[in-house]
Amino acid sequence: MKGSVLKGVFCGMLCAAMLVTPVNTTKAATVAKSAITTMSTEETINLPIISKQGDSTETTSINMAFSDGVDGEQKITLKKRAYFNLSAYCVFDADTASKTASVYIENAAGETVKELYFINSNEQDNANVILEAGTYTIRVASVYKSSGKFFGEMLATNAQITDSISLGKQYIGYSNYEYQYRKFTVSANQQVGVVYFTQSTSGLISGGNIVLLDKNKKPISKSEYTTSTTNYGTSYGLAKGTYYLQIKGSDFYSLQVYKVKAANACATSKKKAKKVTSSTKYYVLPANNRKKTAYFKIDVKKAKKQTLEIKYLASSNTYVRVTTYKGSKQVGYSMIWGGQGSKISYKSYSGKKVSWPKGTYYVKVETSDKLGNGTVGIKVK
Repeated sequence: MKGSVLKGVFCGMLCAAMLVTPVNTTKAATVAKSAITTMSTEETINLPIISKQGDSTETTSINMAFSDGVDGEQKITLKKRAYFNLSAYCVFDADTASKTASVYIENAAGETVKELYFINSNEQDNANVILEAGTYTIRVASVYKSSGKFFGEMLATNAQITDSISLGKQYIGYSNYEYQYRKFTVSANQQVGVVYFTQSTSGLISGGNIVLLDKNKKPISKSEYTTSTTNYGTSYGLAKGTYYLQIKGSDFYSLQVYKVKAANACATSKKKAKKVTSSTKYYVLPANNRKKTAYFKIDVKKAKKQTLEIKYLASSNTYVRVTTYKGSKQVGYSMIWGGQGSKISYKSYSGKKVSWPKGTYYVKVETSDKLGNGTVGIKVK
């Protein structure tokens, strides 16, 4: 057990990815002026959204002997306020009178700020605590005339707890089941991801609830339960502006907001539909407590085989409806869940890929509800 726990827990658990089960909910529609072809989903693809690691951290190993009347001591200095993790175990001498020891983290005044208690060799324990900048002593003391060696690894992570946070940085805080609000700003349209999870003083990783709020602290997303143990991530499509994250958890927590993809403003009317090209362009369906619709246009000047590829960068609990029209007549419909994409093409009833008839096509993408949001990537080739 000791080998699996001794590396700093927060440092090792921060990478999160969108892992969702492909859902094929496409329904075929007959193509205008054709009785033998349909527009349908050719392939469903998963789109992982990976978090970026926050401020780098390294573990430091310590070991020291102790015996009756002789404590083991190790001094440490923290230059900044920090989340401090000590993961440790003891190996007792075979002929020791007992197999019990206490480990203390003491401040410069000699006051105990955290204590661990060990019974039996190789028993693992963790100490998690926020410490102010300064000098501390880790002291291991014999209990009932025990003797042996103490082994531990220390991890210190910047614990700048502030109401305002910056994109890309990891923040460590503490919550006792109360709501907390963290303010952040995006300078342009973009997709952002959020990694948020809690860790108890015993080292147990668990999840927490998170909601995106606008500048007036009004909810503009669904409440999501996030936890690094399932590699579940949260992702939002945002327009330029100021936002808040409402978080609620227990014990210590790690929070990081990071950039995923820059995006363009979408066209909200068919008249201003954005032209789809052979290279992927990204358009944001911004979180704003309103149902969002984006329009795209494809000109097929000569019948040809091609594939429309659409990606939806978003949390996996939301989806978009994609409706394709040739002129004014609907020729295709599908649903794409957050973290997935679809490749859409014309096929015969036998499944053979066939040409798109000449004409002008419109693609309408709309969120499932007013709290849905994300970023659409689209191309045709």
